[in-house]
Amino acid sequence: MHGLLLLTALLIMGFIGYGLYQLNQRVMRLEEKKRQIVRQKSAKDDGLKATNTKKGDDIFHELEGEELFYALAGEYHRELEFSEDARKRFELVLRKHVLEVLEKAKEGQRALDSKTIIQTLRGPVPSWLPQDVVSSLLVQGGLLAKNPQDERAIQSIRSTIDRLYTQLGYHSPDDLLGLDDDESRGAELPYGKEKEEKEEKVEKEEKEEKEKNEDEKKDKEDKEVKRDMDAKSAKNVAIIPVERLFNRRGPPSMQADARLSPESASSSRYVSRASPRK
Repeated sequence: MHGLLLLTALLIMGFIGYGLYQLNQRVMRLEEKKRQIVRQKSAKDDGLKATNTKKGDDIFHELEGEELFYALAGEYHRELEFSEDARKRFELVLRKHVLEVLEKAKEGQRALDSKTIIQTLRGPVPSWLPQDVVSSLLVQGGLLAKNPQDERAIQSIRSTIDRLYTQLGYHSPDDLLGLDDDESRGAELPYGKEKEEKEEKVEKEEKEEKEKNEDEKKDKEDKEVKRDMDAKSAKNVAIIPVERLFNRRGPPSMQADARLSPESASSSRYVSRASPRK
């Protein structure tokens, strides 16, 4: 009898232990599934945010280098439309790339890759120039570095730049090399560096001015909203005492009755009592 009871107790304890084990495993699976769902949702949100940020900041339709060059030249991706801001920014990148090639020519380099990274206020931009343009600028830039008064080299460089700008639909810059000033002819070639720095300064000032105007506009709107709220509050303050006066003392007609003499009041009561006899 005792053995049967012991066996029954062991079986019950075994079933209870197995049930607790299964329950624990189920809870662990649910927790793991919950963590996976949270991770997937977080990864999806991060990916969506990164995509939206990239789309919002990319004014070149996710193009760069050679593909962007020919797209702006109208030879690739003709279905795309580039904003005025995009064309202005690319012109700045193009100008810096040309000046960089001329600086390399000044340092004595005779071969360069068509690709480079141009640093701008908005971040680095991969740039590309046709190899014939790069080679021509290197050769003529080297000659100009040796003789700053070499008119043939100057005209050749300007012709190359004009052809490049025309291909991209831009107006040729007036003096990209900074050589129109007679005083600069005998000095060390600036290759437009001062002009480039000036343009960067102007671009930075324009950006700061734009941000300042936006802040001023926002402050003006906030002041107008505050002024309207103050006007409404003043109107409510002017109305409330009159309403309270009416609520406490009644309208002007009742106030006039309240100012009657005691005799008039008693006469009024006498008339009101005598009225039923009539």
